[in-house]
Amino acid sequence: MIFDIIIDERVAKKIRDAQIRKIPLQVVIGDREAENLGQINYRKYGSEEVITISASDFVKMIHDANINHK
Repeated sequence: MIFDIIIDERVAKKIRDAQIRKIPLQVVIGDREAENLGQINYRKYGSEEVITISASDFVKMIHDANINHK
């Protein structure tokens, strides 16, 4: 599974659960992130670095990864 949507849980628990489940990309959209939907903050599995890119670049990255995965 490339991504999972989890609603109504604390952010720290969501991140911990995603790490345990080895979700490749973790995107958390909380109140702060919702204020600027033009940018996406994501984290790759196994890394604590949070990467910020434009929403359009993120969509392109996911699209390209899906094409290369097939």
